[in-house]
Amino acid sequence: MLLETILVDWARLLAEVGLIMCAALAPRIQWASELGSDFFTQLWWQRQFRRSRSFFKPMLDDSVVEDPSVFYPPLPSSILARLPQRFVVPVGVLGNYFLDGFAASVVGLVLVSQGADRHTALLGALLWVTLPILHPINARLVGLGARTLGPFLHFLWMLAAFHAIEGNSLSGSIIMVTGGALLVLSSQMGTQTILLQSLWLGLVY
Repeated sequence: MLLETILVDWARLLAEVGLIMCAALAPRIQWASELGSDFFTQLWWQRQFRRSRSFFKPMLDDSVVEDPSVFYPPLPSSILARLPQRFVVPVGVLGNYFLDGFAASVVGLVLVSQGADRHTALLGALLWVTLPILHPINARLVGLGARTLGPFLHFLWMLAAFHAIEGNSLSGSIIMVTGGALLVLSSQMGTQTILLQSLWLGLVY
């Protein structure tokens, strides 16, 4: 009986996550074949990482810019550069949808942890992933950079910061520091955001 209950709960959870992922993909599918404004720049940037075989230092001998690394944090392009070339674009684009869906799933878990029932949590997650004001359908969904990864990491950083400060949690602090480091390696705008927020939190708390 216990095993049956566990299996039912897991099946229900997987079904709910699957529904959230479908909700993330459905309104965005028409943009799947579009190219972002810096699409070819990102492909070039990934090629430099593939040529260098380094995770953080790209090969720049064919660049007209003395040091393009000042423009793009390395992590997103470096990760995609480890994939076979034919998988770079599908994984890069579909990864944007997956991150939106995963963030919405985290929202649902947070709501459950705060006492909401599963139906309310599922509704909140679906609302999160489908509201245009929260997830505008624009170039960030067809790019290969950090337009979606950056906000996703920032979202996790904010949750960890709340958990660390309000709950005085060591695990929250560790996740906050780790997430912040990943964000610095992934997104310029995300880096600027957490620097300003860290200063504000330092003054308030």
